[in-house]
Amino acid sequence: MAGPVEILRANRARVLRTAETTDVNAVNRLLADARRELERRLADAKRRGLGERYTADRIRATIAVVRDVQDHLARAMHANAKDRFRKLAERGIEDVARYVTAMEKRYTGVTPELAIDRAVRFDALVSGTEASLLRQHEVSVDRYGTHMIGEMENAMRLGVATGATTDQMINAIVKTNAPEGWRPGEGMTAGEGKVAGEFVRQQYWAERIVRTESMFSYNSSGWRAMVETHDADFPDMKRIIVATFDSRTADDSKYVHGQIRGVREQFYDGKKYYLHPPNRPNDRECVVAHRPHWPIPAVAQPR
Repeated sequence: MAGPVEILRANRARVLRTAETTDVNAVNRLLADARRELERRLADAKRRGLGERYTADRIRATIAVVRDVQDHLARAMHANAKDRFRKLAERGIEDVARYVTAMEKRYTGVTPELAIDRAVRFDALVSGTEASLLRQHEVSVDRYGTHMIGEMENAMRLGVATGATTDQMINAIVKTNAPEGWRPGEGMTAGEGKVAGEFVRQQYWAERIVRTESMFSYNSSGWRAMVETHDADFPDMKRIIVATFDSRTADDSKYVHGQIRGVREQFYDGKKYYLHPPNRPNDRECVVAHRPHWPIPAVAQPR
C-alpha cells in the first residue's frame, strides 16, 4: 500500500499530466471548485457536530492535497528553471506530507488519490460532446436539455474530483436539477423544469445517470491508458470486452461479450459500434487488456 508521500507525488504527477494533455485553465478551475465544495462540506459537518469524525478529517486531508496540487501546478507553470522548480516542489511537499502523515496515525487510508484526470473530462469546454454519454445521445438531449446536462456534468465533475460517494453524487444531481422555488424562465425552459421535478419523485433517474456516467468516465480513462501503453510499449496490445451475466444481462451485452479488438477499433453489439462501454444506460460491460500470446481470461470466454 502506497504511503502518504507516494500518494502526494502521484497526485502531483497526475495533475501536471492532465494539465498538459487537456487544458490548464480547466484544471485550475476544477481544483478551485473542488476546494470550495470541500470547504462547504467541512463547514456542514461542523454545523452537525461531526467536526472530529473520520469524514471531517478525510475532507481536511483532501483539502490539504487539493491545495498542494494547486500550488504545484502554479509553480510548474511559472518556474523559470527546472532546478528551481524541483527545489520549490520538494520544499512544498514536506509540509503537506507531515500533515497527512499525522492524519494517517488517526485514520489509516485518509490520504486521498485525486482522480483529476477523470473529473476534468466532464468539462464540456475540454471534451465537447464527449463530456458525458448524456450529451452524445439525442434522446437524452431531448429529455433533459443542454442546461440540465451541463448541471449534471458539473455535479459529476466535482463528485469525482472530491472523492464523493455514489449517494453524494446522486443527491447532488437531484438537488441541482430541482432548485427550491424554481419557476419557468429562470435559467431553464418549462420542459426542463418539468423533468427537473421528476428527479425528486423518481430518484432512480439520478441513480442511473450517476452509475452509467461513472462507468463511462472509468472506462474512458482506462481506454486512454491502454492507448498510451500500446503506443509506447506494446504495439500488439488488444482489448477484450467482458459482459456481466445474470438475470439482468441484455441481448446486446451477450452479443458483444468476448469480442477482441485493437485499442482504436470499435466493438459491435449487433446494432451499433462503440469504442468502449457503456453504450447505453445501465450497461455494465468492462474492457481488459490482451496480447496475442496471453491466454483468454476465464471471464471473457464465450457463453
